[in-house]
Amino acid sequence: MKSKTLRNKTKKLRKESVQCGKIHASLSRIMGSPATAARANEFLGRRNRALKDLDAILGETLDYAETLEEKNRKLTARTAELEIDYKRLLTRYRQELGTVPKSMGMDKKKNGAGTTDKDPKNPGQPADKKKEEGKRGAPKGHRGASRPVPENFDHEEYVAPPKTCHCGCCTILPMDEYDDLYIEDIPPIMRVVTRQRYQRGLCANCGAKLRHEEAVNGPPVVTGPNLGVLLTIMRQAGLTYGKLATMTTELLDIPLTAPGVLGIVTRMAEQLRPSYEEIKADLKQENVLNIDETGWKMNYQNAYIWCLCNPRLAWFHPNKSRAGQVVKDILGEDYKGTVVCDFYGGYNFFKNLQRCLVHFMRDVHTERKLLPGSVQLERFEAAIKDLIDKGLEAAKLPEGDIKKQTLAELEKTLDKITKIPVPKGRPTTLRKRLIRHRDELLAFACTPGVEYHNNRAERQIRPTVVNRKNSYGSATEKGAEHTCILNSVVETCRLNDKKPVGFIRSVFDSAKEILPSIFTDPKPISV
Repeated sequence: MKSKTLRNKTKKLRKESVQCGKIHASLSRIMGSPATAARANEFLGRRNRALKDLDAILGETLDYAETLEEKNRKLTARTAELEIDYKRLLTRYRQELGTVPKSMGMDKKKNGAGTTDKDPKNPGQPADKKKEEGKRGAPKGHRGASRPVPENFDHEEYVAPPKTCHCGCCTILPMDEYDDLYIEDIPPIMRVVTRQRYQRGLCANCGAKLRHEEAVNGPPVVTGPNLGVLLTIMRQAGLTYGKLATMTTELLDIPLTAPGVLGIVTRMAEQLRPSYEEIKADLKQENVLNIDETGWKMNYQNAYIWCLCNPRLAWFHPNKSRAGQVVKDILGEDYKGTVVCDFYGGYNFFKNLQRCLVHFMRDVHTERKLLPGSVQLERFEAAIKDLIDKGLEAAKLPEGDIKKQTLAELEKTLDKITKIPVPKGRPTTLRKRLIRHRDELLAFACTPGVEYHNNRAERQIRPTVVNRKNSYGSATEKGAEHTCILNSVVETCRLNDKKPVGFIRSVFDSAKEILPSIFTDPKPISV
């Protein structure tokens, strides 16, 4: 029944009840008339029926109000959940825009930033920060830290002693003592053109003219290996082909177009393919591998670049799929090492896993920002941090009974953490994630070389993410493959304390049969 109809009916019944009550009271005063008494009883009955109907309407109203209260309670709870979801989505959106850092640290105010320090001499006055911090830079008379002194130098220049002394004397006698200053610079950038003259020959038997094939086939002007190495390194650093063409044309005075630079880098990448395959062959022999993936365009379609790395190597692989079958094909289902990764389900088939606890702590910290007053979340986060600290201490222990006992206590601590009550919603989902991946969280405490986070893979793949903003991916699958070859070779060189420029040049200069190894300590490959 509509509220307006119910209100009108109630008003009508109330009015009828009052009128019947007044008539009944008036008729009751008349004595000795049976007809009057009967009429009075009739109005009394009508009044009682009106009151009964009013009572029924009141009951219906109370039931309806109770129903509305229940709906209001559910809607209020749902509104609170939606507000939390809105804050969560807003935080993630700001993180994607780069306005909020994706860090698990506490707020600046909690770290002391933004607070006004007090002057210890005058507690009521703020301290002079410039006076406390002092002047920026090294102290007066101190030259500060600098690059190491070169062992060799190419040129030597002599500078005469000062002409005047601070006392005013102008007669300065030279001494056989010197203060050395080294100036590191590069020669003026200019192109070097070498003309190679291939002499023709005449056959003494048949009289035919003989010419070198490399001098006859192809263009009359080609680029040298130094330029190729430079363009390859700068391309791997993230410069686009258009910018590289502009640089060579304007800075080096070597006219090149973007397709020309592409051709040079492509040829260099193909020469580095054996080194790329050498890194891939070593993957299955590694005891620990960090794995991560990021989006990448191939032929203007969504694809991915996978990164498999550790302190010894970094290998990148392009693929249109993000499914776990990609790494399964690379490492095989029987990979015996430990894989450090995030909580993506594509890695579930690996037998030995270490899930990234930094990812987990980052999600928990986000929930704490959305629910700043939650004591349950605070306890949950503190327990996870304490578990990580204890796991790092256990990892330093030598093998023996003490370490076994410590690991057993860690297992019990983890079981207790999975039972800590947390607020409903996303925090409950995070706790269930701990329960689901319980056996994949403490490998860092018992397996040497395993870290509790996947920051290594994220740092390796970060330059690819930055380059994606400049190049928008690769126009072809072959281009994406060449990008991965360059990244793999350059990053692995750096991990093995090899200069990428020198290694690429050595590959270019070496014969194909005796290519140099990219590793400082190459492992024998078992057949």
